[in-house]
Amino acid sequence: MPRAPPPSSSATLLSPPTNKPSRAPVQGYEANLDVHAQTAVGVIEVTLTEAFLHAPSDGVVSAKYIDPGAMVSASTKIVQIILRMNSSS
Repeated sequence: MPRAPPPSSSATLLSPPTNKPSRAPVQGYEANLDVHAQTAVGVIEVTLTEAFLHAPSDGVVSAKYIDPGAMVSASTKIVQIILRMNSSS
């Protein structure tokens, strides 16, 4: 059986690659996360603007029908307000 020739002195050794791994897949995930984060911020901003109640006129709250944090619909009675009379007349 023939034997393989011995390695010559000019044989090159394998060396690890010198170029760095690509960040392209990571950057793609980061961009995707940025889009999702911006969407979440937009949803939260809309939710916050809808979370505040504004009275149609000045007055004093005479009765409170719900607790803070309760979920309500547009037709839920929340408070009763006694209107203030304008004293400048």
